[in-house]
Amino acid sequence: MLCSGLSSTLLLGAAYFLLTSGFSRAQLSLPSNVTAISTGRVITFNVISVLQLSCGSGVMIVQSVLYRCADKEICSRLHDLDVIKKSCDLKEVCEINTNMVRTCDPSVCTYLDITFKCFPAIHSVTCEGSQAKLQCGEGQVIVVSWANFGRRDNTTCSDGRANSQLQNVNCSSPNSTEYVTNRCNWQNSCTVEAKSSVFGDPCVGTYKYLEVVYDCQESEATSSPPPTTVTEVHSVTCEGSQAKLQCGEGQVIVNPWTDYGRRDNTTCSDGRPDSQLQNVNCSSPNSTEYVTKSCNWQNSCTVEAKSSVFGDPCGDTYKYLEVVYDCQAGSSKTCPPGWTWFGGRCFIFNSSQKNWTDAESSCETLGGHLASFHNTAEYTFIRELTHTAAGSYKEAWVGGRKNETVWMWSDGSQFDFINWASGEPNNYGGGEDCMEINHGERDYVNDKKCNTNIPFVCVRDP
Repeated sequence: MLCSGLSSTLLLGAAYFLLTSGFSRAQLSLPSNVTAISTGRVITFNVISVLQLSCGSGVMIVQSVLYRCADKEICSRLHDLDVIKKSCDLKEVCEINTNMVRTCDPSVCTYLDITFKCFPAIHSVTCEGSQAKLQCGEGQVIVVSWANFGRRDNTTCSDGRANSQLQNVNCSSPNSTEYVTNRCNWQNSCTVEAKSSVFGDPCVGTYKYLEVVYDCQESEATSSPPPTTVTEVHSVTCEGSQAKLQCGEGQVIVNPWTDYGRRDNTTCSDGRPDSQLQNVNCSSPNSTEYVTKSCNWQNSCTVEAKSSVFGDPCGDTYKYLEVVYDCQAGSSKTCPPGWTWFGGRCFIFNSSQKNWTDAESSCETLGGHLASFHNTAEYTFIRELTHTAAGSYKEAWVGGRKNETVWMWSDGSQFDFINWASGEPNNYGGGEDCMEINHGERDYVNDKKCNTNIPFVCVRDP
């Protein structure tokens, strides 16, 4: 069908759908080297109450929401764009209740115009209590783009559930992507439990599900992790005792989920009065952050299950410490002494204070370059490496440098994931041509003057 205008005879009571190929990637939650395979456009008369967006393959990212009358664009609404993106982004098919959005002037503007792009990816959905299975073909590895344990609509995983369990569609566990990325990236297959014991419970009383968007990429011999079985361990330690986290020889603790508090009235209940067991909504909010900083990338670790460590989230309740963590292969099999293996490469933090050029030269002397990172997992690993080595998130050089107007990695790899902080790079005062992480000891990637002396992180092949 050829559509040359927004004729009411074509659009009244129906949707016009156009699919074309070869559009560039949206700047959203997918890696920057992922190119759209098609774009979609739906224009519909506003009397239609339910509208469906669909990608023939892959997942969608909504680009724009406009209101039109005849051939004239009337206005765009950022609020409605946010509403529709929240419902549809990273799904294969999405239904929109048009009552959710508000036209600029319903008496004048009667056509809703939505554009979206489709990207090559696999979208996995697993209902709460089940196990997600991510799988790539032979010779391929998983690269996770995004994950969410929670609820974004009231239809997914709804069979047999009470309406009260489906109404909260603003439910999201904030560490979902980080956990699944750390657990599954660079593996051929991976299983993840869709449970609150893994991700925490972001909305008590709501029945949740785990969404994962990932791609399968060809594995390279130089970037594949050593053969290993990832083992998940669940540790429970009663208040006042000491938790001992332990992995096998050559393995390290990875991505512990932690809760200090109480989630049921049976765990650690022996000899305790009922009054100390009834509050089952007790949780210390910084539990996971504390144990991650203390234990990540260690072969073993001890943690005191005490309110003096985590704070006291519920004063009269007897608490316990839960930790769920993975054991995966450490650095000793593939990296030189002092270096730490991650994602097929070896990393080291150097506390010497050097300018960017001298830091790069030092890394080259060690057989590598200043570190590059290409996904959230690598970036998070490098941050935690600096914390483990220095005791805090020290500002450190990494391999990004601006060549005139183009940023590049010093190791020559593709500059496909930078994770700049909001408003960066801003070239404040001029001459900020080099990249640092942990600016102000925060989760902050910043452009900085290259002659500043700070520590640095190197990377090399095993």
